[in-house]
Amino acid sequence: MKMPITKILPRVKILLPALSPCYRKGDCGKIAIIGGSEEYTGAPYFSAITLLKIGCDLSFVICPKEAAPIIKGYSPELIVYPSLNEENFSKVSNRINSIVIGPGLGRDVSIESFIAYIISTTKEKENITSVVIDADGLHFCTKYPDIIRNHPKVILTPNAFEFERLYNTIFQDSILANENDLKNAVKKLAKELGVIVMRKGVIDIISDGNLLQTGEMGGSPRRCGGQGDILSGAVAAFTFFLKKNQSTYDNNGSNNDTRTLIDGVCAASDLVRYTAQKTFNDKGRGMTANDMVEKISEIINELDRSH
Repeated sequence: MKMPITKILPRVKILLPALSPCYRKGDCGKIAIIGGSEEYTGAPYFSAITLLKIGCDLSFVICPKEAAPIIKGYSPELIVYPSLNEENFSKVSNRINSIVIGPGLGRDVSIESFIAYIISTTKEKENITSVVIDADGLHFCTKYPDIIRNHPKVILTPNAFEFERLYNTIFQDSILANENDLKNAVKKLAKELGVIVMRKGVIDIISDGNLLQTGEMGGSPRRCGGQGDILSGAVAAFTFFLKKNQSTYDNNGSNNDTRTLIDGVCAASDLVRYTAQKTFNDKGRGMTANDMVEKISEIINELDRSH
């Protein structure tokens, strides 16, 4: 007997906001991706399009001029700003709910001051729920860790190599490979930096320095390029959904919700790992990130129709 999807993805189902004909465009999320470069245009696209497939309303991409027409060509549904500068960010900074920094960004030192500006200005912006930092954004954090220190909205999403490099920079120490050591290392790094860390791997390990949770949903034996970008978009979406649900409870005068941003990160982990599993079942070793993007909307639709 097939297990109901609500039993497979309970952490996802509970955070999906109920839809309403009273909603206006933007009520289910306006999220910006800071990324892209001449070489890497797919990464910000996968992160941005995932937001829409999950159910966010508006997806912005702020990218270099040379990447903009290519990213626009991938989808007319993305709102693309063709320059990595403070002026473009200021056009959306008071409208958006979450930010992803890093997909395909590259490591040009000329953009470092812009990244530092975004991270510092988002700390006090009440409209911004989370600042998800992935890929080349993590290289920046490794180089300038004090920029993110004690930022309550920052969520780092390193893979094994990126995590080890950041951990070694902060503690001048290496990590043993067994699971308990990894869990302790994630918690230690999160506590030291004062941010949420999600270390991606065979299991995803997530901590804010106090709480620790894991994402152990079975994934895919095929690790296609772009999967991490899909995950970063999902993290931005579900951390916003969590805050949106809490705001709804507040307005009703009955908020007993004690969930934190970690719960949004866990939901994103579950969804993307399950999506990878289902996509592999359909496509096998030839699966691509585009296949996952299409599958993720099918899974969200199934969750919406289930009770």
